Amino acid sequence: MRKLLWAVVFAAAAWSTWWFIGSTAKERALTAWLAERSAAGWIASTESLNVTGFPNRFDTKITGLNLADPSQGWAWLAPNFEILALSYRPNHIIAIWPHEQSWSTPNGTTRMTSEDMRGSVKFVPSTALALDETTIDIKGLELKGPDWSAGLESAIFATRQSAADANAHDLAFTAKNLAMPPFWQAIIDRAGNLPSVFSDAEIETTMFFDRPWDRFALETRPPLLTGFDLSKLRLLWGELQLDAKGDIKIDAQGYFVGELQLRAKNWQDILQMFVDSGALGADNADLIRSGLNILAMLSGDPRTLNAPLTFSDGQAHIGPVWIGYAPRLVR
Repeated sequence: MRKLLWAVVFAAAAWSTWWFIGSTAKERALTAWLAERSAAGWIASTESLNVTGFPNRFDTKITGLNLADPSQGWAWLAPNFEILALSYRPNHIIAIWPHEQSWSTPNGTTRMTSEDMRGSVKFVPSTALALDETTIDIKGLELKGPDWSAGLESAIFATRQSAADANAHDLAFTAKNLAMPPFWQAIIDRAGNLPSVFSDAEIETTMFFDRPWDRFALETRPPLLTGFDLSKLRLLWGELQLDAKGDIKIDAQGYFVGELQLRAKNWQDILQMFVDSGALGADNADLIRSGLNILAMLSGDPRTLNAPLTFSDGQAHIGPVWIGYAPRLVR
């Protein structure tokens, strides 16, 4: 009995020592990282940083977080932020964002409020902390800029390292009642015939990058997108419905190259939106409408367009019909 008691005491002491060492190391590592960022020219400060959760957790609670990279022009202010982890699985964390926070970019400051925003994040066990898996659950999100607002009722964003490539990630995103900024709708739907929200938005894709998503991506430059394999895209906006899938590469100039298979319900209304917004001239629109009418009738439903959308040499075509220039990412 005495031996068993001493064994229990020893085990408790050993675990307490492990927790103390681990929690101290975690707190020191975060404090050192903030100091390194400050030395590199960032703004990186907190009001407090504490690790609690004995005996089975490392729960890091940060208040008054001010993180900014002036060279890149972004900043994040959060009154509190929590990073929760099991003490025996430190590479898997739960992140809990505050109900109010703000992000700044060269385009201005956005105030973000949410009913709930938390995520599960797994890193590859190494000092580089390469991203392995992510799931972020968002409810009641609202974004406000100086003269605009946007938001969504609920959304789930998930990623995982892909077996397709070392620097690729599978991504899935679903959102309900996604409200766009009013100035976007004023541009896209100038006639005001459509609701202010997408009732449903779904994306499933594998995205390829030129380098890993790890801590160096935050400290230096983000990885560049080199292409994506789109297995599902669905947007429901009033009576309009758009579905797409296909493979796209990004060329050296940043242009899309490849093909997407489109299915557009009530495609004439979509085309008219481009005309109303001024993105497409009326003369070109008449030519495009005539060509797409033929494609739609061949598919058996003149209101639904089933055709390939191809990008090559900086140009975009639906079937054989030229519709404009290919999208281009700014490098």
